[in-house]
Amino acid sequence: ADDERRRAVEAAPDDPVVLAAVGGVLAARQGAEREEGRRLLERAVRLDPSAADAWVGLARLALDAGDARSTRRCASRAVALAPGDAAAWYLLSRAAYATGDPASGRSALVRSRAVQQRRFAPARAVGMAFRQPDDPALRLAVAR
Repeated sequence: ADDERRRAVEAAPDDPVVLAAVGGVLAARQGAEREEGRRLLERAVRLDPSAADAWVGLARLALDAGDARSTRRCASRAVALAPGDAAAWYLLSRAAYATGDPASGRSALVRSRAVQQRRFAPARAVGMAFRQPDDPALRLAVAR
Protein backbone atom coordinates (compact mmCIF):
# COMPACT_ATOMS: atom_id res chain seq x y z
CA ALA A 1 0.00 0.00 0.00
CA ASP A 2 2.84 2.40 0.80
CA ASP A 3 4.45 1.70 -2.58
CA GLU A 4 1.13 2.44 -4.29
CA ARG A 5 0.84 5.76 -2.46
CA ARG A 6 4.36 6.75 -3.43
CA ARG A 7 3.72 5.78 -7.05
CA ALA A 8 0.52 7.84 -7.04
CA VAL A 9 2.43 10.92 -5.89
CA GLU A 10 5.20 10.28 -8.41
CA ALA A 11 2.62 9.88 -11.19
CA ALA A 12 0.68 13.02 -10.22
CA PRO A 13 3.01 15.33 -8.26
CA ASP A 14 0.86 18.37 -9.03
CA ASP A 15 -2.56 16.86 -8.38
CA PRO A 16 -3.92 18.34 -5.14
CA VAL A 17 -6.46 15.53 -4.76
CA VAL A 18 -3.74 12.88 -4.83
CA LEU A 19 -1.46 14.95 -2.59
CA ALA A 20 -4.24 15.52 -0.04
CA ALA A 21 -5.25 11.85 0.00
CA VAL A 22 -1.73 10.48 0.40
CA GLY A 23 -0.74 13.33 2.72
CA GLY A 24 -3.71 12.63 4.97
CA VAL A 25 -2.76 8.97 5.31
CA LEU A 26 0.91 9.73 6.02
CA ALA A 27 0.06 12.55 8.43
CA ALA A 28 -1.76 10.04 10.65
CA ARG A 29 1.52 8.20 11.19
CA GLN A 30 4.58 9.10 13.24
CA GLY A 31 8.04 10.45 12.55
CA ALA A 32 9.31 11.03 9.04
CA GLU A 33 6.11 9.76 7.43
CA ARG A 34 4.09 12.31 9.40
CA GLU A 35 6.37 15.11 8.19
CA GLU A 36 6.11 13.85 4.61
CA GLY A 37 2.32 13.93 5.03
CA ARG A 38 2.52 17.53 6.24
CA ARG A 39 4.64 18.49 3.23
CA LEU A 40 2.17 16.85 0.83
CA LEU A 41 -0.81 18.55 2.48
CA GLU A 42 0.91 21.94 2.37
CA ARG A 43 1.78 21.40 -1.29
CA ALA A 44 -1.84 20.49 -2.01
CA VAL A 45 -3.15 23.77 -0.57
CA ARG A 46 -0.46 25.75 -2.38
CA LEU A 47 -1.51 24.18 -5.67
CA ASP A 48 -5.23 24.44 -4.91
CA PRO A 49 -6.31 26.62 -1.98
CA SER A 50 -9.81 25.12 -2.32
CA ALA A 51 -8.58 21.58 -1.44
CA ALA A 52 -10.80 21.12 1.62
CA ASP A 53 -9.44 17.64 2.45
CA ALA A 54 -5.93 19.07 2.66
CA TRP A 55 -7.12 21.80 5.03
CA VAL A 56 -8.76 19.14 7.23
CA GLY A 57 -5.48 17.20 7.29
CA LEU A 58 -3.54 20.30 8.25
CA ALA A 59 -6.08 21.07 10.98
CA ARG A 60 -5.62 17.55 12.40
CA LEU A 61 -1.86 17.98 12.43
CA ALA A 62 -2.14 21.35 14.16
CA LEU A 63 -4.53 19.91 16.75
CA ASP A 64 -2.15 17.01 17.42
CA ALA A 65 0.66 19.54 17.86
CA GLY A 66 -1.41 21.52 20.37
CA ASP A 67 -1.61 24.58 18.11
CA ALA A 68 -5.22 25.65 18.61
CA ARG A 69 -4.91 28.85 16.55
CA SER A 70 -3.59 27.01 13.50
CA THR A 71 -6.21 24.31 13.99
CA ARG A 72 -8.91 26.95 14.00
CA ARG A 73 -7.51 28.69 10.92
CA CYS A 74 -7.22 25.47 8.91
CA ALA A 75 -10.57 24.07 10.08
CA SER A 76 -12.29 27.38 9.27
CA ARG A 77 -10.93 27.19 5.73
CA ALA A 78 -12.11 23.58 5.43
CA VAL A 79 -15.60 24.43 6.70
CA ALA A 80 -15.89 27.38 4.32
CA LEU A 81 -14.90 25.14 1.40
CA ALA A 82 -16.83 22.02 2.43
CA PRO A 83 -19.69 22.86 4.80
CA GLY A 84 -20.87 19.25 4.58
CA ASP A 85 -17.66 17.88 6.12
CA ALA A 86 -18.42 16.72 9.67
CA ALA A 87 -14.72 16.26 10.50
CA ALA A 88 -13.99 19.89 9.60
CA TRP A 89 -16.79 21.10 11.88
CA TYR A 90 -15.55 18.83 14.68
CA LEU A 91 -11.99 20.14 14.37
CA LEU A 92 -13.31 23.69 14.37
CA SER A 93 -15.23 22.87 17.55
CA ARG A 94 -12.13 21.49 19.28
CA ALA A 95 -10.11 24.55 18.25
CA ALA A 96 -12.79 26.98 19.41
CA TYR A 97 -12.94 25.34 22.84
CA ALA A 98 -9.14 25.36 23.05
CA THR A 99 -8.95 29.08 22.21
CA GLY A 100 -11.49 30.00 24.90
CA ASP A 101 -14.57 30.36 22.72
CA PRO A 102 -17.04 27.81 24.10
CA ALA A 103 -20.07 29.32 22.33
CA SER A 104 -18.46 28.83 18.92
CA GLY A 105 -17.22 25.42 20.03
CA ARG A 106 -20.73 24.28 20.92
CA SER A 107 -22.13 25.70 17.70
CA ALA A 108 -19.52 23.90 15.56
CA LEU A 109 -20.03 20.65 17.48
CA VAL A 110 -23.79 20.82 16.92
CA ARG A 111 -23.16 21.46 13.22
CA SER A 112 -20.74 18.51 13.05
CA ARG A 113 -23.35 16.18 14.53
CA ALA A 114 -26.09 17.50 12.25
CA VAL A 115 -23.93 16.99 9.15
CA GLN A 116 -23.05 13.49 10.28
CA GLN A 117 -26.69 12.61 10.95
CA ARG A 118 -27.78 13.88 7.53
CA ARG A 119 -25.04 11.85 5.92
CA PHE A 120 -26.19 8.59 7.49
CA ALA A 121 -29.95 9.26 7.53
CA PRO A 122 -30.68 7.57 4.16
CA ALA A 123 -28.86 4.40 5.22
CA ARG A 124 -30.75 4.32 8.52
CA ALA A 125 -34.05 4.77 6.68
CA VAL A 126 -33.26 1.92 4.30
CA GLY A 127 -32.25 -0.32 7.20
CA MET A 128 -35.45 0.49 9.07
CA ALA A 129 -37.52 -0.15 5.94
CA PHE A 130 -36.14 -3.67 5.74
CA ARG A 131 -37.11 -4.26 9.36
CA GLN A 132 -40.53 -2.60 9.03
CA PRO A 133 -41.49 -2.88 5.35
CA ASP A 134 -45.16 -1.94 5.86
CA ASP A 135 -44.52 1.44 7.50
CA PRO A 136 -45.65 4.11 4.96
CA ALA A 137 -43.50 6.84 6.53
CA LEU A 138 -40.41 4.72 6.08
CA ARG A 139 -41.30 3.87 2.51
CA LEU A 140 -41.65 7.59 1.81
CA ALA A 141 -38.27 8.34 3.43
CA VAL A 142 -36.56 5.63 1.38
CA ALA A 143 -38.22 6.84 -1.83
CA ARG A 144 -36.76 10.34 -1.39
